[in-house]
Amino acid sequence: MKTNTAEKPINREDRGLTIIGLLLLTPALGVLASYAVVVFFVGDRCNPPATECNREIILAGHYIARYGTIAVGIAALVTSIALLGLRRRAAWVPPVARVRVEELPTDRPDL
Repeated sequence: MKTNTAEKPINREDRGLTIIGLLLLTPALGVLASYAVVVFFVGDRCNPPATECNREIILAGHYIARYGTIAVGIAALVTSIALLGLRRRAAWVPPVARVRVEELPTDRPDL
C-alpha cells in the first residue's frame, strides 16, 4: 500500500481568484445590506389607521436584509479560508454567495 506524504501544491490562481472574489463581494454585500434602510422607510408610511400594512413583515424584511447579508458574507469568508486551508478549489464560493444573497426573501409579499 502506497502512502503519499507530500501535500498538494498551493494553487496560486485559485487563491488569487478567491481573494479577488471576496474583495468584490464586500461592496456588493454593503449595497445589498443598504436595502434594509429602504425596507425600513417603506414601513414608515404605515400609520396606525392603515390596516393593509403588516409591520411585523416589514420588520422581518428589514432584519433579513440587514443581518442576512452579513451572515452570508461571513459564511463565504469562513468557507473560503477553510477550503484554501485544505488546498481545495475555493474560487466558486464568492460568486455563489453573491447569488444566494440576491435570493434572500426581503421583498416577497408572501413572506
